Amino acid sequence: MGDILLRKISDPIDCGVIVLKNNHIVYFNNIAEKLLRDSYVGTIEKFSLEIQNLNQQPVLLQNLKISIHNVEAFHIIVFSKNETELTKKLTYEINELEAIMESSFDEIFVTDGDGHTLKINKAAEKNYGISRNRVIGKHVSELEKSGYFNPSFTLKAIKKRERVTGVQTTNKGETLVVTSNPIIDESTGKIVRVVTNSRNITELMTLQKKLQNSQDIIEVYQNIISNASPEEKNFIASDSTMKIVMETVKKISSTEATILLEGETGVGKSMLAKKIHMLSARHNKPFITINCAAIPQDLMEAELFGYESGSFTGAKNAGKKGLVECANDGTVFFDEISEIPLQIQNKLLDVIQEKRLRRIGSNKYISTDIRIISATNRDLKNLVQQKLFREDLFYRLNVIPITVPPLRYRKEAIKTLSIYFLKKYNLKYKYKKILSNAVLNCMQQYTWPGNIRELENLVERLAITSNTDEITINDLPDYINKESGKSRNNDIGMENLNLHKAMQDTEYRILREALSRFNSTYEIAEALNINQSTVVRKMQKLNLTKRRK
Repeated sequence: MGDILLRKISDPIDCGVIVLKNNHIVYFNNIAEKLLRDSYVGTIEKFSLEIQNLNQQPVLLQNLKISIHNVEAFHIIVFSKNETELTKKLTYEINELEAIMESSFDEIFVTDGDGHTLKINKAAEKNYGISRNRVIGKHVSELEKSGYFNPSFTLKAIKKRERVTGVQTTNKGETLVVTSNPIIDESTGKIVRVVTNSRNITELMTLQKKLQNSQDIIEVYQNIISNASPEEKNFIASDSTMKIVMETVKKISSTEATILLEGETGVGKSMLAKKIHMLSARHNKPFITINCAAIPQDLMEAELFGYESGSFTGAKNAGKKGLVECANDGTVFFDEISEIPLQIQNKLLDVIQEKRLRRIGSNKYISTDIRIISATNRDLKNLVQQKLFREDLFYRLNVIPITVPPLRYRKEAIKTLSIYFLKKYNLKYKYKKILSNAVLNCMQQYTWPGNIRELENLVERLAITSNTDEITINDLPDYINKESGKSRNNDIGMENLNLHKAMQDTEYRILREALSRFNSTYEIAEALNINQSTVVRKMQKLNLTKRRK
């Protein structure tokens, strides 16, 4: 700006111009000398000193019309006998340049060629929280050392003799994007000014971080939606065994108790966890499923608890929320909880006990309010004895254990589930298939080692591969036909020669039959010639109870 003004006042004009810097005259034109000689008694130096002691408003002195303007480090004195149009124009342009600089949203910081501050605008004062009077005249290296900003791009521009751009932080913790541009005198090759423009992006970065957090949450919800299945909304519990489980579920869903779901793979533990959440007071809050077996162990801590910016190679610049934090106010379902490494179990214990978590790379704790449901198909007690699972964590998770029975104990449900799954895939593939009674009977005799997941997969395969609208026994895989035939000829259930399963099946069938005949566990014990306490223990293990009449 100073160079532009000096060029303007160097042009021939019909008014006197004197330019002062640091109270010393650096320029005056011929008209100034002539007007002062005709209208003023004294030297130019004496005139300049007298002018500086006056108000910086137009004044009349010895018949001279005078106006004073402060631009950067200069005092510009314009005077004439009459206020000519050119004087008015020069005054207007000076004021206009001042107004433009002050109204700029971005910071404008002007130094001389050595780095001494000549002028700053209001935006600069706001960025550094300091008045311009404390900055003007100081070298930028001194301001940098005092901590007003870091680094100084003015110094970089002077050193490189070219425009430089980068990110700067201020003493107020603000973040600026800075461009420093050196102005070089073509005749001498010297840098005469460095003009720096800075934009405050602190608020933008805050919004970006909020956006990233929102995107993380959206990503979690999209994962939930994409993995959601119809049976989560229409949980099927038509058989007596599952109805007993559901009675327990309804009792505990309204509480905040931690729940451990036990059962074989594919029995529907994840669907039951979703059902518990939907029946709870948190039903309109997040439900986050974490499959501990699907997350690589070296990434598990970051996925569960999140991380701060720059915590490790490959981390997002803005950091990332963990899945546990994303579930705040809602429910976290830890599927395959036994797969969590020992070193991370301690952090999970802290979440349960202290209701807080800490991201990787952070020293600050974040409060959490979550309900935890976990599931396993392994014997956690046995893992505790093998020192593969923390005992204190096991007892924290095992507040309310619920055993989800395998499908072979839910014979009544097999037909209902088969028909339900066929309707689902008829709708998906636009079929009109039905299952024959022979197929339903055969499927009811099969032991389903893969449980409900295996049943659903088979029904989908049958719907796709059958050649007619009626799915017949010929469409079934050979292994189902063969095992079902063995089961029909062997009521004690020696499927696949698995003695443990056969004994469980036999106990289950005998006790269920006894429940339909006798009125109490004492009568059942007497009939079976065993202790009453044994009857109660086995009924609890097999999720059997006396029906109310």
